[in-house]
Amino acid sequence: IEHYLLVQQLVVSRSDDRQACDSRASLLLLLLLSSSSSSSSGKGGLFSRVCTQRSIAVAAEESSRFPREGAAGAGQQMLSKKRRRQEAPATHPRNRYAEKPPDFGLLASLYPSFQPFVFLSRAGRPTLDWTDFNATRELTRVLLHHDHGVQWWIPDGQLCPTVPNRSNYIHWIGDLLASNVIPRRDCGSDKTVRGFDIGTGTNCIYPLLGASLYGWSFVGSDVTDVALEWAGKNVENNPHLSHLIEIRNANAESFSDEVRACSEESVNVGDTRPEAVAGETAGLNSMEHCYHGPPILVGTVRDGEEFDFCMCNPPFFESIEEAGLNPKTSCGGTHQEMVCPGGERAFVSHIIDDSVVLKTCFRQVEHFDY
Repeated sequence: IEHYLLVQQLVVSRSDDRQACDSRASLLLLLLLSSSSSSSSGKGGLFSRVCTQRSIAVAAEESSRFPREGAAGAGQQMLSKKRRRQEAPATHPRNRYAEKPPDFGLLASLYPSFQPFVFLSRAGRPTLDWTDFNATRELTRVLLHHDHGVQWWIPDGQLCPTVPNRSNYIHWIGDLLASNVIPRRDCGSDKTVRGFDIGTGTNCIYPLLGASLYGWSFVGSDVTDVALEWAGKNVENNPHLSHLIEIRNANAESFSDEVRACSEESVNVGDTRPEAVAGETAGLNSMEHCYHGPPILVGTVRDGEEFDFCMCNPPFFESIEEAGLNPKTSCGGTHQEMVCPGGERAFVSHIIDDSVVLKTCFRQVEHFDY
């Protein structure tokens, strides 16, 4: 986490587009940690060894060569802080909403169930009450049906995703997989991209969008009865996509002897986690931040399985209060969906540990030439 913040600061200092920099910082740290692990640790696990600060600085310098979306020369550096705060977040160019946001008026005329939630703003434009969970849920349902041909629903109070935002992540993963940074999987004649969605939730949004937009296949894991039930329903209600998506109960999976032994070795011998390598982050593994929840990857990924990528949304928070729910919006979210024992630090650290064990199950960066 500290190395990410360092990368972010270095990248931002070289660009006037903060939100684009956040994405580049994350990607650069991912690439650097991965390449460092392959070249120095021998284990090859994703995030398995922290790169040096010199490497981070070099990568941050290299990031200045990345395309800067929305930049219009040095003049933009003079933008006031107020105007910067008002700028809309960057949208992936292949996102269908990049050039044309959803037309609430049109959708209300086409979907009677959506019409009661639409009204005219003071400026005379159709809008929604974003603090109304029923309105945001119906908008998600309508957008998935109208623009993606997906039938979808979730129970009251469950985390309700925004379709344009979640589409961005799928497109960004598509860019990463299409690059020459990560070698392709040797999967014979089957060229289908395969993803693993950690904590797919009742909404199952990433597998549904990945399957509908790109034809990718997914395993979506979760641990609660309500998530498994409704994610399964959302898959079953889309027969044209159901063959691409498997919903898996992480609690029902069992460790193989080989994985169990490897897992114990990775934790007890030759600890290659970033916090163990970097002395300045020695407090990262305190009991306060130890993960003690259900299986994430190890114990859920089965023997012999291979994936092109894994992804996840919450849980990242240590408490529901820490989640900082936006009072101006209502996207729902339960304690089980939003909270992880030990918080984000424990959750991400456990993924790092799992990646060492499952280093042959996912595509990984073998070399980063900067």
